[in-house]
Amino acid sequence: MKSTRRFLLILGALFVGGLLAAAGLWYVAIGDTSAAFAALVETPTPAPTATPKPKKEMRNNARAIRAQRQATKAAIKELRQSQKRMIRPRALGTIAALNGNELSVQPLPRDPRNFTLDANTKIIVVGKPNAAASDIHTGDKILVLDDTGDPNRAPRAILVTPADYARDNIVAGKIIAASPTALELRSRGAPLHVTVNDATQIFGDGLQSLTTNDLQIMRRIIVIGTKNAEGTLEAQVIFMPPENE
Repeated sequence: MKSTRRFLLILGALFVGGLLAAAGLWYVAIGDTSAAFAALVETPTPAPTATPKPKKEMRNNARAIRAQRQATKAAIKELRQSQKRMIRPRALGTIAALNGNELSVQPLPRDPRNFTLDANTKIIVVGKPNAAASDIHTGDKILVLDDTGDPNRAPRAILVTPADYARDNIVAGKIIAASPTALELRSRGAPLHVTVNDATQIFGDGLQSLTTNDLQIMRRIIVIGTKNAEGTLEAQVIFMPPENE
């Protein structure tokens, strides 16, 4: 979104700049009638003959172009690999059945999908730090996350919330102030006070564990938690997506 907006601004600036430059050239060329007629009858000056470039300079230019192309190809390859490694949703629904590390997710109105967790699957249970498969219950809501796109591999992570959690328990906003125990967000055009404690789980876009020191002002975050009577959101899980999302 930001890169798109920046590109449009640059494109607009270039267009306006080009338009003004063209208008200036038009005025210089024909705006002054006497100058225009004088230029018309003036004897043109022959253009100087271009000096051929030495062969060595041409070879150096060719090498520079090849090096630039190789660097561009390498950058594109790295970008594609990083996109493949990005954490993406694989299934969202309700846990319909459990059997040890095997679970069935019901993504209504579709048919259930079965997943098998392994030792590398990160299990994030809202309100339960350092959770294990035994902390998951039938009826809980679940988001299955993956970074491979391979349906035969175990999920990269699962995020589980209690069955009674609803929209009010999930808030997205931009950080406008931060301390070790509290955050101030701008969410849906209004300020929101968020409290953070030792049980709050904070994750980055690669699901790496973070602390409140890693939460930067003006960064967008997603908070899952419960609201008290005063409207303060008590954070249980905080997720900080990539900066440009």
